[in-house]
Amino acid sequence: MAESYDPTIGADAARAFFSRSRKGEIAHGYLFVGPSGTGKKSFARYLAQSLLCEGNGDNAFGACGSCRSCTLFGHEGQSAHPDFIEHLGALKIGDTASVGFASTGDTTSRDLIRQLAMQSYSGGRRVLLLADVEFASPAAANALLKFFEEPPAGVTLLLTSSTPAAILGTIRSRLTQLRVGPLSRDEMMRLLVGRGFATDAAERVLARARGSLTRALELLDIDAEAPHAVIARWFDEAIAGRTPAASWATRESLDEGLLAIKARLKDAISAPYLGERAERRIDLARGLKAFEKIDDAQRLARTNVSPTMVADLVRMAITNLALDGAE
Repeated sequence: MAESYDPTIGADAARAFFSRSRKGEIAHGYLFVGPSGTGKKSFARYLAQSLLCEGNGDNAFGACGSCRSCTLFGHEGQSAHPDFIEHLGALKIGDTASVGFASTGDTTSRDLIRQLAMQSYSGGRRVLLLADVEFASPAAANALLKFFEEPPAGVTLLLTSSTPAAILGTIRSRLTQLRVGPLSRDEMMRLLVGRGFATDAAERVLARARGSLTRALELLDIDAEAPHAVIARWFDEAIAGRTPAASWATRESLDEGLLAIKARLKDAISAPYLGERAERRIDLARGLKAFEKIDDAQRLARTNVSPTMVADLVRMAITNLALDGAE
């Protein structure tokens, strides 16, 4: 039987930090950094659950799992807790005239400011998680700057990023930064075996996964047609200069697929600077330029342009980025 998932695995330092804290001692904002696929979002979600838990007293860390508040925390991205707000990926600035709020992928910086200025539904704390945070424009980041400087009383801000240097320094300086991962060999084995993979299969991918559970699951590739596996192969073929045979882009998969491609590109560029061995070296200048093109594609994806055309624009932006050899 697969063991239950531990959302704090790989985050020993962060877990120890918060385990020593009381809810009244929690700062207004934290930034969790580390490579993709090392559990930053899972840890931040569990911290949010702990801070809102009604059964753990004044402990900042360690959710009871059974109180009314904890039962509202479902699987990743499915929380129904009214005082927990989560947004994944890029944030636009938003319309000053808008008065509504929708917990969808179209949530904007101004939406969040308006929503968090309201009173807590439970009369206590509110928690905002910006996972894999990116700002679609400087204006979107600046719209939140004052909010990060002086958030409303009772609001805790949690951010995760694999590329913290891409976040405005003025925002980073207002957050307590904690590192998560990469996962150790033993932690990776525990997670993969706990998910039902054979030990020998897990052993074969550990070195190439570089401490990333997401990367390990892609390498195991049990379901060759799983969306993440299709996108991984498409990306690898494109940056090597080959025309990918498989197509992944549909209206439903477009937003998530573009985020996955950006995450893989970030990992490929940043690996040498994080002291990790890269399977491929990426031309830095062209890689950064490709990010701009993918940002353009994300904006285009919100229009009626064909998903296939959007994917082709991304393919042209990243083709031949891989240099011969690895660092």
